[in-house]
Amino acid sequence: MRPGVQYPRATPRHLLLTTIATAAALVTRYFNAHTNIMLLRVSRDHYETLWSSMTLMSSFDRRPCALRVVHLSGTIRSSQKHLLAFQQRALKRMVRDASNPGKFRK
Repeated sequence: MRPGVQYPRATPRHLLLTTIATAAALVTRYFNAHTNIMLLRVSRDHYETLWSSMTLMSSFDRRPCALRVVHLSGTIRSSQKHLLAFQQRALKRMVRDASNPGKFRK
């Protein structure tokens, strides 16, 4: 929300229409089942709605989950570059943790 901007009161009808508009504008660009990373595309008008919805999700398909936004970008190319760097950092962490197994044992 922007300071100084008057927002209309959210009615159930308004929330329903916003949800429908967001769903229509939502596109999955990439999903990796092994790393559970997903790249979503949504219009600028609806990214806040999607972000807040993702934050409130606690399960998906009856499985517990915790969703987080790791990057917000204006272009798919920028998102892909960030996603590649993110996966490389995650892989380095996994290799480091696998080579040091006693670190987590008590």
